[in-house]
Amino acid sequence: MARSKNKKCVFDFGKLQGRIKELHITQDSVAKYLNINKSTFSLKINNQVPFSQDEVNQMITLLKIPDDEIKVYFFKERV
Repeated sequence: MARSKNKKCVFDFGKLQGRIKELHITQDSVAKYLNINKSTFSLKINNQVPFSQDEVNQMITLLKIPDDEIKVYFFKERV
């Protein structure tokens, strides 16, 4: 199904948030690791501002996300 040009893609970051909690890492710590402030990270994880490719790569490393699971952490669309 084709997406409308004007419709913003909204991602489900629930699994990403769960992984952060599972590893006992705070969102503040992730923000510091990404060299952004906590409020910016909050905007990103709440779909207000997109993550950059570099930020996604850094989080994959920090959270030890397997290559075959990247899509479900970062690119699962919310329905």
